Amino acid sequence: MGILKPKEVGSGLLATALLWSLMLGWWLADGQNPTPAELLVDLGVLPLILIGGFFLLRGVVGQRLAPWPGPAPALPPAGSAGLAQAAFVGVCRQVVVPEGDLALNLLDAFVVAPGGRSGAALLSAIASGRGARLRRLEGAGGPPGVAEVEGLDVEAFAERLQSGVPAQEAWLASDELLRSLALLDVVLGDAVARLEGLAGASRLPVRCVCLVPAHWEAAHYPWLHGWLQRTYLAGFAPGRCELSLVPVADGPAALAYVDELCLALNREPGAGRLVLLASAVSALDRRILAGWAARHPGGQRPGECAAALLLTRAGRVPQLPVAEGAVAQIGRLVVSPRGGGAEADGQFPGRLGGVPPGGLVCDGAHLAAGGAAFPATLAHLDPRHDCLATGSVVGLAPPAGALVALACAASRVGAGPVLCLSIPHEHRWAALPVRPLAVASPAAPLRT
Repeated sequence: MGILKPKEVGSGLLATALLWSLMLGWWLADGQNPTPAELLVDLGVLPLILIGGFFLLRGVVGQRLAPWPGPAPALPPAGSAGLAQAAFVGVCRQVVVPEGDLALNLLDAFVVAPGGRSGAALLSAIASGRGARLRRLEGAGGPPGVAEVEGLDVEAFAERLQSGVPAQEAWLASDELLRSLALLDVVLGDAVARLEGLAGASRLPVRCVCLVPAHWEAAHYPWLHGWLQRTYLAGFAPGRCELSLVPVADGPAALAYVDELCLALNREPGAGRLVLLASAVSALDRRILAGWAARHPGGQRPGECAAALLLTRAGRVPQLPVAEGAVAQIGRLVVSPRGGGAEADGQFPGRLGGVPPGGLVCDGAHLAAGGAAFPATLAHLDPRHDCLATGSVVGLAPPAGALVALACAASRVGAGPVLCLSIPHEHRWAALPVRPLAVASPAAPLRT
């Protein structure tokens, strides 16, 4: 229950005074002359029982409504030697893939970003050169402008957050955290509804994973876990839906986690499961914008976005209600070797399953951050028309920006395989191949 606050102490004293006034008024009205024992019981014990019982009951109710108190759930198990070398936050790895046929199926995707609210809308904005509407900033040291999602009602969301759960002053006081949760709220509503439909039709177990920026304080994870569980996942039967919070540092780490999911789901015994992978990030916070130009000399703009992807292992699509042409298949991760440099450019994949990629989608503002040269293995692509950079409209918002790029890549696979690329630094990259997958079952289309 904790230590009583001054406001609570004052409320207790006021209630005690009110009880005393009522007792004295009752004695005077009846002409009673209470004994010392009656005075002790009526003016001491009775107020203590009533007021103490109130605070005790409130503490018990608050404890029952408190969020899950355990530590943040662990990451999925890394691949064994010979399949994937262990690495995650902030570290790229080179992957050896003897099981090259392992893959994930992307069943549906939900996106909100400054350039649009679907993968197709973002790609259209990039191809047309419209970009996102920028909000200009004043003051030295910050970026010249920020990419901001229009129509995001943060104030209304903050009121819902306050009225629905215990007050979280640290979250409500931070523009970064509050806007991130508001963006997450936009995509999770439709994503969870779609997930419930797929889970009801397939009777598969469900796992929800939220990728959060690595710099968010772990002390808030229990509250965030409980809020997500109560707000979006309460419709699932107990034990049916598993929720995890996973901190990641940047775009390559987010794509690496998708690869870890691919390994975990394909090795899981039984019929598998459905996975909702979500992330939301807003860099539009005064503390982040201060000194932005010095930390990002390449001219990248801060942005914000959110994405929610519905995934399952390869082979589950015929049993799920998805439409023909609505499913994209995600292959294994390919990343730059340690040290980068010219060696990294030589390792860049030029063919996906024997077929040259028909396009490339990058989560940066341009193909290569820091001025890295266009990979020689992709010389057959036109950098202007075949290689689209979602960061030019979304802005810089890792790790959610990498999931937005993955959703955009899935909406581009109609003409052939596409590479989803995250390249935050020169000669350092991570890429996931995305391929089309034919499906014969009628259902709702992929909203990318």
